[in-house]
Amino acid sequence: MRALFVSYYYPPIGTSGTIRIVNFIKYLKSLGCTSSVLTIKNIVNQTLDQSLENEIPQSTNVYRT
Repeated sequence: MRALFVSYYYPPIGTSGTIRIVNFIKYLKSLGCTSSVLTIKNIVNQTLDQSLENEIPQSTNVYRT
C-alpha cells in the first residue's frame, strides 16, 4: 500500500503538527506502507528541530516544492 501526505509542516520544522506526521509515517512503515510527502521548499521563520529527520524511515520519498 502507498500513502501520499501533503503537509506544510514537515522536518526540519519542529512543531506538534510535524511530530504527528512523522509518527504516522513511522507507524505506517511498520505495517508495510510506503509513504511519500509533498511539502514546502523554503522554510522561513520557523522553529527547526533537526533531530526529527532521524525518525523518518529511509524509504520515505520527500518532494519539496
